[in-house]
Amino acid sequence: MFAFVRARSPGEKSFELRDADDLLRSSDRLVLPGGESTVQGKLLCELGMLDPIRERIRDGMPVLGTCAGLILLAKTPRGA
Repeated sequence: MFAFVRARSPGEKSFELRDADDLLRSSDRLVLPGGESTVQGKLLCELGMLDPIRERIRDGMPVLGTCAGLILLAKTPRGA
């Protein structure tokens, strides 16, 4: 679904976020991939992950969003 990346050392691997417990793992970057933004947003809300992810981003965590991931990052998407 989504991937946090720990880039503290070369070769460090990323891991997927599948439930709120995954937010407890150590990470320093976030990748929000493409897909269907409505479904992704709904899942993040239902799993209680959207607000903690947004808080980390507001606190300065670097994030890369592509396609639907970029829509999820928008405060107010155009056409909404």
